[in-house]
Amino acid sequence: MARFKYAFDEAKIQRYIKEKRGKGEGGNYRPWLTIQDVPSSGRVHRIPSTKSNRLHHALSDLEKYSFLFYDWKDEVIDIREQYPLDREITRRIAQECGIKHPQDPDTGCDIVMTTDFLLTTVVNGEQILVARAVKPSDQLTNRVIEKLELERRYWKELKTDWGIITDNELPTSQALALDWARNVFDFRGLDQPDANFWQDTCTRILEGLSKYQTTSLKELSEMLAMDTGVVITAVRHLVWHKHISLDMTQRFSLETAIPEIIIKLPETVRRSA
Repeated sequence: MARFKYAFDEAKIQRYIKEKRGKGEGGNYRPWLTIQDVPSSGRVHRIPSTKSNRLHHALSDLEKYSFLFYDWKDEVIDIREQYPLDREITRRIAQECGIKHPQDPDTGCDIVMTTDFLLTTVVNGEQILVARAVKPSDQLTNRVIEKLELERRYWKELKTDWGIITDNELPTSQALALDWARNVFDFRGLDQPDANFWQDTCTRILEGLSKYQTTSLKELSEMLAMDTGVVITAVRHLVWHKHISLDMTQRFSLETAIPEIIIKLPETVRRSA
């Protein structure tokens, strides 16, 4: 019974269509699949976006980390997760290339395939769609590769750039670093003595970083007479908003010399996004 609650038949698919799943943009978009709709072998997440006023659904840690990366990129202006593909098109493509169309194991119904992320990006002032599948490298079995081939051909027909992101392209250290910074993308819920406390703190830190270019963050906090916890919180916020950057391949430390404050993300990820 527990497994069947996640099963798809034609009635359920039609209900999702009526609910306008996979429709809309920005805060009005509703993914075809949410964390309540699929069984998970790992952790699932609902993450507030810094770009849209809604919670995004990540069905794995790798999807969460990929979402954080895209949420962080300035050129990405909208993220639509679990975007549904037209089933008539995927059925035709499957028949043409001799690949069995994905089916629900309980009902035998052809499922609606989804792409993990459909991104709206801005390149040279023009909005361009980018589709990305997210799969752990150790799960790329022959059957998974077949399904990805259907997905690739689908987006090729639509003349939309498509690619795969695995844990090899987004290492855990960089992903955790983005998570560390993003948790303070704003200061809601944090204690502050006055309304401008965090804004003033960030301004003082930026001025100090510019003035004292050979010191460490610990020494800077002493020079500015700031609590180290306050400095760490403000630095995380400033890193997320790209006012300053840190070498995220190394463990963060207040002993870090300011000239070494620079972020590094995998070049393969930059090219694929």
